Amino acid sequence: MTICTVEGRGAIAARVHDMLSDQRIEWGGERTIAAVGPGARAGRSLDVTVVSTMRSDQLAAEGVTHGVASCGLHGLGDVVAEHALAHAARPAVAHVAWAFPDRGGLLRLMTPGQRSVLADDLARPVVAWEDGARREEHPAETRLLAWFPRPLSAQHVGGVPGLEPELLRARHPALRDVRTSVAMRSMTSELIQFLGRRVVTSDRARARIAERIRRRKDVGDAARRQLRWAVVVEVVDEDGSLVRTWASGRDPVGVTSAMLVIAAARASHAPPKGIVGPGGLGDPAAILDGVGELAGIHWGRVGRVEMP
Repeated sequence: MTICTVEGRGAIAARVHDMLSDQRIEWGGERTIAAVGPGARAGRSLDVTVVSTMRSDQLAAEGVTHGVASCGLHGLGDVVAEHALAHAARPAVAHVAWAFPDRGGLLRLMTPGQRSVLADDLARPVVAWEDGARREEHPAETRLLAWFPRPLSAQHVGGVPGLEPELLRARHPALRDVRTSVAMRSMTSELIQFLGRRVVTSDRARARIAERIRRRKDVGDAARRQLRWAVVVEVVDEDGSLVRTWASGRDPVGVTSAMLVIAAARASHAPPKGIVGPGGLGDPAAILDGVGELAGIHWGRVGRVEMP
């Protein structure tokens, strides 16, 4: 098995190495962790499972046939969503919303390697499912309200490129509406709308914004351990009832590292057929508990609530 990160010798790789020896993790059969490194080229062999922070389309482009994609903080939303969906009788709508309340937001949470990946990916559209049809939007084109755990509570959110519309719809084709969004102020969402259109229509504008993202000063791993994040998933059933599952914590690098290790451990028991997201590894509660033990996250679920 190969664990891949965007930085072969960065903060995430170092934390993964530290966690691999944790005695609380149960490995299936012989422990087969082969390497931590950038890219997934070591996973081309059919008998090797790749656990990576890369998306499923990126793994497939590398020639990987068996793997777990998007195993990072961003992939935690897929697991939280799977837990909510498991408690809905006939889910029709799934909305995954993120919040990064500290100054600097999402960019401040990212390592240099993660920011470089974001810069390379600026032209990627916002994908959503609406009324059973796949659609592409500009960033922040759609604005909604999401209820986060305290002290954040209700927040206005705008649509962003996310993993869940593709991953959840693949596992739950009956879902009509699936979206990913991030909490943002009205002024911020209007700016993102403007820049989003520029990024799509102008190669020069996209290159300038990408360079600014890459050159952003890094806060360092020590400061990053204190940065907060939260994700909430709201699933609406066919009868109008609501299931809400949430997770929150600090230290995004620690969460990403824990997701990689927990996914690798679960894949060692049951190697995936094809490429799956972390929510496709079974028992989302066990995954969340495992990440909680390694990275100190909190999570919970609000049961079925009748909508007015």
